[in-house]
Amino acid sequence: MQTTCRALNQTFLSIIYRVSQSHLEANAMTPSHREFDPDHIPIAFMITLRAHGTWLHGDPRGSVDRFHNRYGTPRLPANRLRQNYERGFLKIPPVKLTARRRAAVYRGIRETCDRRNWRLWALNVRSNHVHSVVTANSHSKKVRAALKANATRHYERVRVLGKRL
Repeated sequence: MQTTCRALNQTFLSIIYRVSQSHLEANAMTPSHREFDPDHIPIAFMITLRAHGTWLHGDPRGSVDRFHNRYGTPRLPANRLRQNYERGFLKIPPVKLTARRRAAVYRGIRETCDRRNWRLWALNVRSNHVHSVVTANSHSKKVRAALKANATRHYERVRVLGKRL
């Protein structure tokens, strides 16, 4: 599984490189309000979203918390006590994305990009996380929040209501 994710990350990095080589029109994105100077808009964001409860602080794979969240700094080490502590805060069990739920998350992210006129270069929804590469005229935190909110909304419709969308 870990090698598959590494291969996917390499694929996404190559997509980001191709995006950077293309000439994106500064006025191709809406709305007309921009948060960045046109000369400083990132070419694309690679955004990864984790499913609820699938990678807690203290996990043997390492983790990043709000106090240790700087580019290039090491991850937090494994800590079974902290992992158990974090697990105690979960209100529902960790979420596994079934095929139907993955399809709902996929539709939610696609819909967000379509509505906001963001360019979705790549999207891969896995059983416990999502990788996306998006060009947007917004701050990365707002892009991430919008993607996550709409993906969650679509996921919840399938989970709770069992609707086919």
